[in-house]
Amino acid sequence: MTNPEYAALRATVLEALAPRLRAVNMAPDDLADDVDLFEAAIIDSFDFLDLISAIEEKSGISVEFAEMDDDSIATIKGLIELVSLSAQKP
Repeated sequence: MTNPEYAALRATVLEALAPRLRAVNMAPDDLADDVDLFEAAIIDSFDFLDLISAIEEKSGISVEFAEMDDDSIATIKGLIELVSLSAQKP
């Protein structure tokens, strides 16, 4: 994935996360790509489902749950990789 693609997907993920970040008084710039969103109490399992739906809506990409790796999807970087992999599927 190129830097512009990564940056565009990152912006999409952060836009989808914006309501949760506001709820915990965080700005998108405060969040590193490797922070575990669950451990940092930014999202819970219900929020995660809402987040995936928002990412799909904003990106136009249907996220393939079969591609998910439980450890990596808890981070922005992992979510970006998941969306990127899903976009490559026919």
